[in-house]
Amino acid sequence: MAAKFLANIERHDAALAFARDLLTRMHRGGEFEPAQSRVFLRNFVRGLGLSTAKGRMRLVELALAGEEEADIILRDAILEYQSWHREMPDELIEYSRKLVAGMVPLFGWSGPKKKNQLLRDICIAAVVAAVVDQFGLKPTGHSARRRSACAIVAQALGEIGMALSYEAVATIWKMYGRRMPTTPGWVAAMGPLPT
Repeated sequence: MAAKFLANIERHDAALAFARDLLTRMHRGGEFEPAQSRVFLRNFVRGLGLSTAKGRMRLVELALAGEEEADIILRDAILEYQSWHREMPDELIEYSRKLVAGMVPLFGWSGPKKKNQLLRDICIAAVVAAVVDQFGLKPTGHSARRRSACAIVAQALGEIGMALSYEAVATIWKMYGRRMPTTPGWVAAMGPLPT
């Protein structure tokens, strides 16, 4: 019984070191910064939103409703079309007219927004998934003998100066975990991680 207990402690310590290493690399890379998250979201939405008439119509609606990221995407698209002297789609022409006429709302800071943490949350969910795969832990739950991957990731976040509670990490997992890789061995299949 004592040997099994010690093996669990060693596995949890190794999982903590693994999670801390991954999180430190992401933190140094800027993936947890709000500006980086907005750029990620903007690039993702740009690809989806500008490719169809309905997508452009939705972007215009969002921008007119005060969504700053939609406005930035539309302004960039208008600039590119004008720079290349290409004919713009009707939706961009209409939005351009509204911009010139002053009919687009000004944007101001109104507190923290989920989009500022999107990339951070996806990275945290990916680390939880990696700990689950690499160490065979359950993603959530509490046990006297076995810690969950969310508990280990929450501790690792605290150790790198980004304190989030177990509950916060479990909520992130609940939101994004089902979209993470689940094929056993996916972490090992990636090969050694770059330093």
